[in-house]
Formats: sequence, structure tokens, C-alpha cells
Amino acid sequence: RPPRSTLFPYTTLFRSISLPTTTTTTGTTHFYFTHVTLHAVPFLYRHVLPHHHESTNPGPWSSTSFHPIEAIIFYSQYLIILAFPLSWNMWWAFKVGVVIGTLNGHLGYDMDRLGWYGPKHHYHHHHLKNVNFGGWPFGFWDRVMGTFLSLSHSHTHTHTRTHLTHTK
Repeated sequence: RPPRSTLFPYTTLFRSISLPTTTTTTGTTHFYFTHVTLHAVPFLYRHVLPHHHESTNPGPWSSTSFHPIEAIIFYSQYLIILAFPLSWNMWWAFKVGVVIGTLNGHLGYDMDRLGWYGPKHHYHHHHLKNVNFGGWPFGFWDRVMGTFLSLSHSHTHTHTRTHLTHTK
């Protein structure tokens, strides 16, 4: 058995901080760019994405209501384990986080006071289709890529979920 390094507590601390940060960052990046791709590729936009975007007033059930091809694309972020070796606990936390993150974007309750962009941010995406592709938690990729729509610039920013409903 190799001797423990005197740096062991620091490397454990580093991994405890860096792995959640890395998985969150790669997950957010994966979601943003695959979501934009679904909108940008005409075949995917016409035949795959409408299944999910029928929910113009999304709720928890719409978070996983999507076409099988979109599900494969979305859950392909689980392949992160091929790039970053994760412990069993970290792997399960990442898997659960992906599902909870998706639910958060469709719940109908926002955590505005924390400065997070959640359901309200994502409702604008379902309503307008060409803004707010990523969002959580701070709208980073939307800001960088110019697809961010601030809630303060929208006339619906103070409305509740039911006010965002419209019929086709």
C-alpha cells in the first residue's frame, strides 16, 4: 500500500470543490449548446423539439416530456463520466442533479432573491422560443452568446405562471 501524501487532505478538499463545479459547468454548457442546436437544425426543430415546446406554460411534468431523440441528446450529458472519473456518490449526485435541475426550470416557483434564473427565465424561452436557452443558475451562456432576455425587459416579468399561458 503506498504511503499517504501529506497533501492528501488538500487534494480531497480540491476534489470536493472542483468535481461539483466541473460537473455543473459541463452540464450547463452541454445543456445550452445542445438546446441551441435543437433550435438551429431545421429537422430537429420541426420534428423533435415541438414535443417539448407544446408546453408554453411549462409545469413539472413538461420537464421530461420530450421526443426520444431529444431525451438521448439531453441525457448524453451523463457521458461526462468518460471524461471525469467520478466517485459513486458524485455520479449519483450528478444524475439526480440533472433531473432536479430540469424540474427546477419548469416548476412555476422562482428563487429571484438568490439571483438565480429558473422558471421565469425558462418560461420566456417556452413563450418566445429564441431567448433564454440555458439559464440556471445565472444565465451565463445566454449572456455570453447574446440570447439572454432580462426579466426586467419583459412585460411579463411580474406575472404569475398562469398569466404566461396562451393558446395556439
